[in-house]
Amino acid sequence: MSVSGVLPAPQGPVGSPRPSTWPPMAARSAERTRSAPFPAAQRLSERLFLSAFTIALLFSSDKLLSLMGFVYLETGGNFLHKIHPSTYLFFASFFFACWSRGNPIAGLGHVIKRSPAAAYFLATCLYVLVYTTLRHGVSGAAFIIDTLTVPAVCALVIDGASHRTRRRLMVMIFGFITLNGVIGILESATQRRLLPPWDFDDLTTFRGCGLFGHPLNSALVTGTVLVTALAVRVRPLVKTLWLGTLLLALLSFGGRTSFVTSTACIIGYYLLEIPRDVLRGRYRYRHLAGGIAAGAIFLAALVTVMWTSGVGRRIFGTMTWDSSADARQRCWEALAYLDFNGILFGIPPAEIREIIAKLGLIAIENFWLELFLQFGFCGFLPFVSGLAAVFIWAFRKAPREGRLALLLFLAIASANNSLSTKTCSLTIGLSVVLVVSSERSRRREEETHDLGLHRSFVAQ
Repeated sequence: MSVSGVLPAPQGPVGSPRPSTWPPMAARSAERTRSAPFPAAQRLSERLFLSAFTIALLFSSDKLLSLMGFVYLETGGNFLHKIHPSTYLFFASFFFACWSRGNPIAGLGHVIKRSPAAAYFLATCLYVLVYTTLRHGVSGAAFIIDTLTVPAVCALVIDGASHRTRRRLMVMIFGFITLNGVIGILESATQRRLLPPWDFDDLTTFRGCGLFGHPLNSALVTGTVLVTALAVRVRPLVKTLWLGTLLLALLSFGGRTSFVTSTACIIGYYLLEIPRDVLRGRYRYRHLAGGIAAGAIFLAALVTVMWTSGVGRRIFGTMTWDSSADARQRCWEALAYLDFNGILFGIPPAEIREIIAKLGLIAIENFWLELFLQFGFCGFLPFVSGLAAVFIWAFRKAPREGRLALLLFLAIASANNSLSTKTCSLTIGLSVVLVVSSERSRRREEETHDLGLHRSFVAQ
C-alpha cells in the first residue's frame, strides 16, 4: 500500500495495528489549528464562500447581469443594486468566519493577527471607498467594492479555511477557466457568440469573449491560471492537453499582452526547470526523447488548429503598433487636464469621462492611471501600499509557479482597465495563487512526515 504515491506505508509486526500517527500528523495538526470554537459557523462560512465564488464565476459578465434585469451598469438607481450578488455572500462568509471564534470582534482580531497583510489591504480598500464616496459621491464607487475589496475578503477567508474547502475552490477555478477557454475557442472558430450578449460589437475584429463578457477580462484570468497550472501535479499527457487548451484560449481572446507574456513565462519556466531536473537525474534518455517528440507533435497540432480554425487571427495579423497600442500611450495625456486639487484629491468619474471624450478614446486602458485620476494622491498611495502588501504576502507563500503568476497578473492588468471597472479578475487571480500555495505546502508537509516516519521504522 502507498501513501499519496510517495513512499510505502510503514507496517508493524504481523497483526499489530497501524501506528497512531497515521494519517500524516502535519495534515491533522493543520486541520486542528483551523478548527474553531464554533465549528458550525466555520462550516457555514465555507459553504457561503464556495456558493459566492460559484455565483461570481457564473455571472462574471456585467453585461449578462444587465440583461437579466440587474441595474448593474446603468447610471442612477439604487446603490445596492450596483453591487454584484456574490459580494453580499462573500461578506456574509467573512462575518461567520469571524463569528466562528466565538465573538465577531475577537474573531476579527484573530483574522488580522493571522493575516495582517490581507487585513491591511482590506483596510486600505475600505478607506478608499469612504474617501471617494465623501469626495465624489456614490457614483463610481461600486467597483471599489466588487473589484478591489472582495479580493481582500477572499484572501482572509481562504487563509483560515480548511484544506477541503481550499481544494474544492482550486478545482472550481481551474474547471471554470478551462470551460471559459473552450467557449472562447469555439466562439473564435465559429465567429459567433455562444453566450449573451449576442449583439456585443464593441470590437473591430471578432474575438471570443467566453463567460466574462469581454476578451481582455478572459485573457487576464486565463493567462494567470495558465501559469499557475504549472504547479499542479497531473499526468504529462493531461497537463499538455490542458495547457494547450488554455494557450489556444488566449489566442481566441486576442489579447496580445496576455498571450506574449504568458507564452514567455511558460517557455522560460521550462527552459530553467528541465535542465535542473536532468541534472538531478529525474529524466533519462527515453524521457527526453519522448518529451521532444511529444513537444514537436503538440506544436504541429497547435499550428494546425490555428491555421484551419482562424483562432489567433487578431494576434498574428496585427502584431504591430496599431490604434489599440496608440490609445494606451495617449491615455497618459489625461494628466495634463488635472489641476493641483485634482492631483491631490482626485476628480469625479464624470470628469474622467469628459477627459476620455476630449482625447477621443473609448476608455483609459491603464488601471493605475484611472485609479489615480479618481483617487488622487490621498487615495491612490494608501491603495497601492495595500495592494503591494497583499501581493508580497501572497508572493512569499507561493511556489515558483504562483510567484510567476502574480507578476504576470500585474503585467497584463497594467495594460488594460480590468481593475478599474467591475470585474472579478483580481478575486480569481489572488485566490487561485493562494489555494495552489496551500496545496503545495500541504503536500510537502505530508511528504516530509512520510519520509521521517519511514526512516524511523527502518531504524527500528
